[in-house]
Amino acid sequence: MNLQQHERIAQIKKLSGYMHTALRCLVYLILLLWLIVAITILVSDKLTLTLGKTPISLEEMTYIHRFAALLIVSVVALLCIKIARHFRDLMHYFRRGEIFNRAAIAHARKAIFNALLLWGMTLTVELSHWLYALIKIFLRDDGGVVNVNFALDGSIFLGLIFFGLMYLLLWALEIGRDLNEESELTI
Repeated sequence: MNLQQHERIAQIKKLSGYMHTALRCLVYLILLLWLIVAITILVSDKLTLTLGKTPISLEEMTYIHRFAALLIVSVVALLCIKIARHFRDLMHYFRRGEIFNRAAIAHARKAIFNALLLWGMTLTVELSHWLYALIKIFLRDDGGVVNVNFALDGSIFLGLIFFGLMYLLLWALEIGRDLNEESELTI
Protein backbone atom coordinates (compact mmCIF):
# COMPACT_ATOMS: atom_id res chain seq x y z
CA MET A 1 0.00 0.00 0.00
CA ASN A 2 1.49 3.33 -1.00
CA LEU A 3 1.78 6.45 1.13
CA GLN A 4 -1.10 8.24 -0.60
CA GLN A 5 -3.56 5.49 0.36
CA HIS A 6 -2.35 5.63 3.99
CA GLU A 7 -3.04 9.37 4.04
CA ARG A 8 -6.54 8.88 2.61
CA ILE A 9 -7.33 6.18 5.18
CA ALA A 10 -6.08 8.45 7.98
CA GLN A 11 -8.28 11.27 6.65
CA ILE A 12 -11.31 8.97 6.50
CA LYS A 13 -10.70 7.84 10.07
CA LYS A 14 -10.30 11.44 11.25
CA LEU A 15 -13.44 12.65 9.44
CA SER A 16 -15.38 9.65 10.75
CA GLY A 17 -14.37 10.62 14.28
CA TYR A 18 -15.67 14.14 13.75
CA MET A 19 -18.92 12.81 12.29
CA HIS A 20 -19.27 10.40 15.23
CA THR A 21 -19.05 13.32 17.66
CA ALA A 22 -21.39 15.50 15.58
CA LEU A 23 -23.99 12.73 15.38
CA ARG A 24 -23.82 12.26 19.16
CA CYS A 25 -24.50 15.99 19.60
CA LEU A 26 -27.33 15.75 17.05
CA VAL A 27 -29.06 13.07 19.12
CA TYR A 28 -28.93 15.30 22.20
CA LEU A 29 -30.20 18.26 20.16
CA ILE A 30 -33.14 16.24 18.83
CA LEU A 31 -34.02 15.18 22.39
CA LEU A 32 -33.88 18.79 23.58
CA LEU A 33 -36.02 20.00 20.68
CA TRP A 34 -38.51 17.20 21.28
CA LEU A 35 -38.82 18.23 24.92
CA ILE A 36 -39.38 21.89 24.00
CA VAL A 37 -41.98 20.99 21.35
CA ALA A 38 -43.73 18.55 23.72
CA ILE A 39 -44.04 21.15 26.46
CA THR A 40 -45.20 23.75 23.95
CA ILE A 41 -47.86 21.47 22.48
CA LEU A 42 -49.22 20.59 25.91
CA VAL A 43 -49.10 24.04 27.50
CA SER A 44 -49.14 26.82 24.90
CA ASP A 45 -52.10 28.22 23.00
CA LYS A 46 -50.15 30.62 20.80
CA LEU A 47 -48.58 28.07 18.46
CA THR A 48 -49.73 26.99 15.02
CA LEU A 49 -48.76 23.54 13.77
CA THR A 50 -48.61 22.77 10.07
CA LEU A 51 -49.66 19.32 8.92
CA GLY A 52 -48.77 18.96 5.28
CA LYS A 53 -49.87 22.35 4.01
CA THR A 54 -52.72 22.85 6.50
CA PRO A 55 -52.10 25.20 9.46
CA ILE A 56 -53.71 24.13 12.75
CA SER A 57 -53.91 26.54 15.69
CA LEU A 58 -53.37 25.06 19.15
CA GLU A 59 -56.16 27.27 20.51
CA GLU A 60 -58.69 25.15 18.61
CA MET A 61 -57.24 21.81 19.68
CA THR A 62 -58.56 19.70 22.53
CA TYR A 63 -56.17 17.79 24.72
CA ILE A 64 -56.89 14.60 22.78
CA HIS A 65 -55.78 16.34 19.59
CA ARG A 66 -52.74 17.72 21.37
CA PHE A 67 -51.73 14.24 22.55
CA ALA A 68 -52.20 12.94 19.00
CA ALA A 69 -49.96 15.74 17.71
CA LEU A 70 -47.45 14.94 20.44
CA LEU A 71 -47.53 11.28 19.44
CA ILE A 72 -46.78 12.17 15.81
CA VAL A 73 -43.94 14.49 16.84
CA SER A 74 -42.60 11.77 19.17
CA VAL A 75 -42.60 9.14 16.42
CA VAL A 76 -40.76 11.50 14.05
CA ALA A 77 -38.24 12.38 16.77
CA LEU A 78 -37.73 8.70 17.62
CA LEU A 79 -37.06 7.82 13.97
CA CYS A 80 -34.61 10.75 13.66
CA ILE A 81 -32.79 9.61 16.79
CA LYS A 82 -32.60 6.03 15.54
CA ILE A 83 -31.22 7.18 12.18
CA ALA A 84 -28.60 9.37 13.85
CA ARG A 85 -27.59 6.63 16.32
CA HIS A 86 -27.16 4.00 13.60
CA PHE A 87 -25.10 6.38 11.49
CA ARG A 88 -23.08 7.26 14.59
CA ASP A 89 -22.37 3.58 15.21
CA LEU A 90 -21.44 3.19 11.53
CA MET A 91 -18.99 6.10 11.88
CA HIS A 92 -17.57 4.41 14.98
CA TYR A 93 -16.60 1.41 12.83
CA PHE A 94 -15.24 3.66 10.08
CA ARG A 95 -13.18 5.53 12.68
CA ARG A 96 -11.60 2.25 13.77
CA GLY A 97 -10.94 1.27 10.14
CA GLU A 98 -13.44 -1.61 10.21
CA ILE A 99 -15.55 -0.60 7.25
CA PHE A 100 -16.38 -3.99 5.74
CA ASN A 101 -17.79 -5.97 8.65
CA ARG A 102 -21.25 -7.33 9.39
CA ALA A 103 -21.99 -5.00 12.31
CA ALA A 104 -21.19 -1.85 10.32
CA ILE A 105 -23.37 -3.00 7.43
CA ALA A 106 -26.19 -3.87 9.85
CA HIS A 107 -26.10 -0.32 11.23
CA ALA A 108 -26.15 1.11 7.70
CA ARG A 109 -29.12 -1.10 6.79
CA LYS A 110 -31.04 -0.10 9.94
CA ALA A 111 -30.38 3.60 9.34
CA ILE A 112 -31.65 3.34 5.76
CA PHE A 113 -34.72 1.39 6.90
CA ASN A 114 -35.62 4.01 9.53
CA ALA A 115 -35.07 6.79 6.99
CA LEU A 116 -37.44 4.97 4.63
CA LEU A 117 -40.05 4.84 7.40
CA LEU A 118 -39.69 8.57 7.97
CA TRP A 119 -39.96 9.28 4.23
CA GLY A 120 -43.01 7.01 4.05
CA MET A 121 -44.64 9.03 6.82
CA THR A 122 -44.11 12.27 4.89
CA LEU A 123 -45.54 10.68 1.74
CA THR A 124 -48.55 9.52 3.75
CA VAL A 125 -49.14 13.06 5.00
CA GLU A 126 -48.95 14.39 1.43
CA LEU A 127 -51.32 11.71 0.18
CA SER A 128 -53.79 12.36 3.01
CA HIS A 129 -53.69 16.08 2.21
CA TRP A 130 -54.54 15.32 -1.44
CA LEU A 131 -57.37 12.98 -0.40
CA TYR A 132 -58.73 15.61 1.99
CA ALA A 133 -58.75 18.14 -0.87
CA LEU A 134 -60.59 15.67 -3.13
CA ILE A 135 -63.18 14.93 -0.44
CA LYS A 136 -63.66 18.67 -0.01
CA ILE A 137 -64.38 19.00 -3.72
CA PHE A 138 -66.88 16.13 -3.95
CA LEU A 139 -68.75 16.79 -0.70
CA ARG A 140 -69.34 20.46 -1.38
CA ASP A 141 -73.08 21.19 -0.74
CA ASP A 142 -73.55 24.75 -1.93
CA GLY A 143 -72.38 24.12 -5.50
CA GLY A 144 -69.83 26.93 -5.27
CA VAL A 145 -66.36 26.93 -6.66
CA VAL A 146 -63.72 25.30 -4.49
CA ASN A 147 -60.18 26.55 -4.82
CA VAL A 148 -57.89 23.57 -4.37
CA ASN A 149 -54.21 23.58 -5.20
CA PHE A 150 -52.74 20.26 -6.29
CA ALA A 151 -49.00 20.65 -6.38
CA LEU A 152 -46.46 17.94 -7.00
CA ASP A 153 -43.07 18.90 -5.71
CA GLY A 154 -39.94 16.94 -6.37
CA SER A 155 -39.70 15.37 -2.92
CA ILE A 156 -41.01 12.02 -4.14
CA PHE A 157 -38.50 11.82 -6.95
CA LEU A 158 -35.64 13.15 -4.83
CA GLY A 159 -36.47 10.54 -2.19
CA LEU A 160 -36.39 7.78 -4.79
CA ILE A 161 -33.02 8.96 -6.09
CA PHE A 162 -31.61 9.37 -2.56
CA PHE A 163 -32.68 5.93 -1.39
CA GLY A 164 -31.53 4.37 -4.65
CA LEU A 165 -28.07 5.81 -4.05
CA MET A 166 -28.10 4.72 -0.40
CA TYR A 167 -28.94 1.15 -1.36
CA LEU A 168 -26.23 1.24 -4.02
CA LEU A 169 -23.72 2.27 -1.34
CA LEU A 170 -25.06 -0.43 0.99
CA TRP A 171 -24.59 -3.05 -1.73
CA ALA A 172 -21.03 -1.77 -2.29
CA LEU A 173 -20.35 -2.25 1.42
CA GLU A 174 -21.78 -5.77 1.26
CA ILE A 175 -19.64 -6.63 -1.78
CA GLY A 176 -16.60 -5.22 0.03
CA ARG A 177 -17.43 -7.37 3.06
CA ASP A 178 -17.75 -10.48 0.88
CA LEU A 179 -14.43 -9.75 -0.84
CA ASN A 180 -12.82 -9.11 2.54
CA GLU A 181 -14.10 -12.44 3.90
CA GLU A 182 -12.89 -14.29 0.78
CA SER A 183 -9.44 -12.70 1.04
CA GLU A 184 -9.21 -13.75 4.70
CA LEU A 185 -10.07 -17.32 3.73
CA THR A 186 -7.38 -17.42 1.02
CA ILE A 187 -4.72 -16.13 3.40
